[in-house]
Amino acid sequence: MLKRKFEIGDVVEVTHYTPGQYAPGARDELGTEALFRRIVDGPYRIMGFDNYGHIELHPTRHDWIWIGAEDVKLARARKKKKGQHNCGGPLVSRSERSRMVLSPPEVPPDSRACPRHQTPGT
Repeated sequence: MLKRKFEIGDVVEVTHYTPGQYAPGARDELGTEALFRRIVDGPYRIMGFDNYGHIELHPTRHDWIWIGAEDVKLARARKKKKGQHNCGGPLVSRSERSRMVLSPPEVPPDSRACPRHQTPGT
C-alpha cells in the first residue's frame, strides 16, 4: 500500500491547474474554470481524498473541488495532536463526537470554563 504524501488537515498551496476538457460546443456555465484560476497560489486546508487520490479542497463556503496531487505543494503540515485538550479533557474528532451518545463528560471541576466540555444547559 502506498503512503500518501499529504494528510487531512495539511495546508497546501495550489501551484497550477490543468484546464478541463469539454465536448465540442459545450460551455463552462458553472464557472469551474474561473474558480480554478482564482485558487492558484492560495493556501487551502485539505478536507479529504476521493477514491482516485484527488485532494478535496473547500475554497469557499459553497464550493468544493477535487484537484490532483501534482497540482499542489505542501505549505505547512498539520500540527500533531498530543491527546488532550488544553483544559485537560480528552480530544475527540468531530466524526467521533457526532456518533457519541450525548452524556455529561467526565472532566475535572477546574475545567468548567472550557465551552468544549460543558454539558448542555449549564
